[in-house]
Amino acid sequence: MDATVYKTLSNDFDSVIEAVSTGRPLVAYSNSRYSDELKELAAMLAGLPKGDGARRRPLLQSLAAPFKAALNGRAHRDDEVLQDA
Repeated sequence: MDATVYKTLSNDFDSVIEAVSTGRPLVAYSNSRYSDELKELAAMLAGLPKGDGARRRPLLQSLAAPFKAALNGRAHRDDEVLQDA
């Protein structure tokens, strides 16, 4: 069989078993090398440029940013734009 390797994934048994055991998605583990490689493979298969989406802020963190800023006594970027208008 004449085939080329498209992408290899590391063996991160501990993270995979923990994800399966807890029911938590593997990609939720930010310190998992396997998770990072899986995200890279997904981006490659989707035809996205290398690194695109791999470093985006998580959705819940984005939604919580205005509240976190308010608790810390700072204006959020959206608030600053509204005040300048």
